[in-house]
Amino acid sequence: MTALLANPALLCMLAALAPTVAFVSVNTRFFTGRQMAQSAGVAAVVGGVLGLLLWLLASHLNAAGVGEGYVSALLGLCTGGIFLVFSERLVTELSKTKKARLIANLSGLTVSALLALLLSPAVLSGLLIVYLGFSLFDLYKKNNPQKELLVYETMGTSEARQSVSTEAPERPFKHKPNVYLFFLESIHSEKAAELIYGIPPDPEMAEFYQKHGFTVYENFFSNNAWTLHSLNSLIENKLNAIISELEYPPYVIRHFLQNGYKLNLFDNYAYAFVRYSKWADYCSFYLPIWIKKLYIFCGALFAQSAILRKVVLGIDLFETGINFDYTYGAVEQKLKKHNDMPVFNIFRFGARHNDYNFYTYKSWEEVYTPLYVRTQAEIKRMTELIVSHDPNAVIIATGDHGAMQYLDVWTNGDVNDNIAKKKLNHDLVARSFFDVLLAVRWPAHVNTPPKIYTHINVFKHLFAILCEDNTILSDIKIDISQKDNFLVADKAKPLERFQNVGAGLLDYDIEEAEKHLDPNDKAGQLQLAQLLLNKNPVRAERIVRGILKQGPYAAAEAMLSNMLFEQNRVAEAKDYYCTKICKTPDADDYLKYAAILKAQGQPEEALALLLGSKKRLGELKP
Repeated sequence: MTALLANPALLCMLAALAPTVAFVSVNTRFFTGRQMAQSAGVAAVVGGVLGLLLWLLASHLNAAGVGEGYVSALLGLCTGGIFLVFSERLVTELSKTKKARLIANLSGLTVSALLALLLSPAVLSGLLIVYLGFSLFDLYKKNNPQKELLVYETMGTSEARQSVSTEAPERPFKHKPNVYLFFLESIHSEKAAELIYGIPPDPEMAEFYQKHGFTVYENFFSNNAWTLHSLNSLIENKLNAIISELEYPPYVIRHFLQNGYKLNLFDNYAYAFVRYSKWADYCSFYLPIWIKKLYIFCGALFAQSAILRKVVLGIDLFETGINFDYTYGAVEQKLKKHNDMPVFNIFRFGARHNDYNFYTYKSWEEVYTPLYVRTQAEIKRMTELIVSHDPNAVIIATGDHGAMQYLDVWTNGDVNDNIAKKKLNHDLVARSFFDVLLAVRWPAHVNTPPKIYTHINVFKHLFAILCEDNTILSDIKIDISQKDNFLVADKAKPLERFQNVGAGLLDYDIEEAEKHLDPNDKAGQLQLAQLLLNKNPVRAERIVRGILKQGPYAAAEAMLSNMLFEQNRVAEAKDYYCTKICKTPDADDYLKYAAILKAQGQPEEALALLLGSKKRLGELKP
């Protein structure tokens, strides 16, 4: 048994396999079960091959008369090296300096060599097996049904974009300026920056905004406290959405594409925007197809190690870092080219946030303050570049969330109690997470800028202006800010005590919707019905039918037909789907109507309908 545990092939296989499984364990929300198995399998194979080579070397050294102690030390040194290569992110990335990382690596190598020399290589195998056992147990606990697919799962082709851009616009624009969104990492409003970090307002920044026609919003909050979820609220118009694969372009991108816009995405890493890349005309983060395939096959293996990532050109889909000069250069080159179509551009740059509580409040201020000041200069620089090429540009600059100065009040115990214990106040803590910059350079014909409170409604206001159609604003969503099941702010006003709503956040939405609902507001009633759909479908249906009694309303008809279909009330749903097929159907309408025909004993008619959908949709989608 001891000889088996000291086998170089087994040693190296465990050294590669254990950290890979451990990494997957702590990142299980990003991986499917298949990806977990593939990554672990590849790690085991690579480790086994290295181990066989090491076994041949050890055999050769033994035959040459090299002492057993030296061979054991070599085995330990190589095993430790493989372990560190495969667990660079897991073991050493938390070190903030190269010196600290070097010390951590050398310490790991020294310990593994001494263990093998003094106690035999079998001890190393035993420790690795224990480590692997803990990792597998952790994986077992965390491997719940998939909630957030890793961002590279949605990498697609230009076909998805083309199918949307040929659709008739739901909201035709009467004005089509180029639109530029600055999605700024952890950039507070000047009010919050002064209140939390003591950064005084910059008079030159105020003059700059005024010179270029920006409206700066004094009190504006993000809906969520994390980058991807804030992007979700802003672009997908969803408050509580999980990060998942997108089959259809999100709300904002869909409206731009349907109105003939191109989509350009600018970032030096793929992390934030890759979910939208299938609808983009250009991405400054270029991902070769073979790297996409390799990441999809065994992404967990490459994601955790800077050394292994060199195989994939250093591309790290988990990296959230920012390089302004990279983005600026890409934007500059793109602006030099003439566009025959209007363009929606999204850029990402900014500061950073207090991720891990490694800093005291004071030292974090020293880290964040220069980054904030630097970003203000970058906003100026990027704006001037754009305006010099595009004087009529519409520019939206907004922070994704705050810099999280008081992150540790959420870590242990009740957040409200922690705030009291640290002698803080709820207003200050709320602003450290949600109070962000919003500065908008509206189209020239806008005389009175709208009031905006959170991300989720920014583009609703822009579309109302571009369409000259204020009925869009009847679909305004509730302006709340939330973190970890806590309701923190309402309409950019921090609550006096954060409310732990858990799954009850939906109840809050319903209460607010009912409180402010206009009886003549069809869109508002429909939104209320949507909120009630899972909790009280009978009441939801009653509301939808009440809307339709007032007259035709396409959105209500669509919702009712879907409700009837989901409840298997096919006879009632048939007329609605028949009407939808005759108007502006999508693939889902065809599929459901065909299912109804089949359920009513008309399979040939169902097949003919699906084949006929090719003429309407341009391809056979259902």
